Amino acid sequence: MEAIFDILFKKISGQNLTLAEETKLSDWLLDAENLELYNDYQKIWKTTGKLSFELKPDVNSEWFLFKERLAVPAKRPIHRLYYTTSAVAASLILAFGIWSITQTFFQSNKVYQTTNTIQQLQLPDNSNVVLNRNTILTLDKNFNSENRIVNLNGEAFFEITKDTEHPFVVSTLSGTEVKVLGTSFNFKVTATENHLDVFTGTVSFRTPKSEEPVLVKKGEHIVYSAANNHLSAVSKMNVNADSWKTMNFTFDNTPITEVADQLSSFIGKEVVLPKNTDNVRYSGTFSNPTDQQVAEVLALAMGWEYKISKNSVTFIIKEKALR
Repeated sequence: MEAIFDILFKKISGQNLTLAEETKLSDWLLDAENLELYNDYQKIWKTTGKLSFELKPDVNSEWFLFKERLAVPAKRPIHRLYYTTSAVAASLILAFGIWSITQTFFQSNKVYQTTNTIQQLQLPDNSNVVLNRNTILTLDKNFNSENRIVNLNGEAFFEITKDTEHPFVVSTLSGTEVKVLGTSFNFKVTATENHLDVFTGTVSFRTPKSEEPVLVKKGEHIVYSAANNHLSAVSKMNVNADSWKTMNFTFDNTPITEVADQLSSFIGKEVVLPKNTDNVRYSGTFSNPTDQQVAEVLALAMGWEYKISKNSVTFIIKEKALR
């Protein structure tokens, strides 16, 4: 537990995280209570950060020393021990007080979370959202009264009701931000990447270090890599960008590796291809495919054999084909 709070401290204080830390934080935040706690700490940090003090402590050093002092017991006089115990008790009371205030202050945040199902929502502003599996959408406590701000961790398809006075904003843990007035788009947020596909209208996309947002138009796609803060060039949107929602897949001379990736995400199992198939391409369609259907169709089309296990669909080149 200590490790995750160290990562939280680094994230909230603006320090760069390693890829492993980003992944661990993203997994921890899949729990709605953890995400709410993170948002509370982040808002407290931003609020206290606005205060001006002449004292400029070395926060990292003090944090380290604090943990060291707790970890190393020492022999002290009784009166000193009493003082330390009282100080710890006071700290706990203070911490509990802050926790109580944040719970009361932020308890109206609305959180939607999915696990193994897809969920359709209608937000208070009449915007429609479809959440993919393993996704968390958090509405700001002032949503639809003062703003239209949400936080996304996972994947969702948005159809936004137009409101010129209140832009719809989707924020992420990696610091990216999507802003629209009224449009439809698919947004996928992972620990390492953000994928944005625009279906109607124009979407403003901003990265943590960008001076100006990038405008992504209808039929366009863009990818942001959190690991190296790299934003790809705008490209043509993939025809299967929302296939997780429509359950229909269309492939036209598509690299088999890309086919495997998209179908793997949908069926919830790893699709393992034979070696040396990078140049193999596939054309065909699937409608709400199961792991069995994926295995049978691709094996028949490619002349492969297959094995289905609990976590994977594995394709094997037939022995005759190897001779």
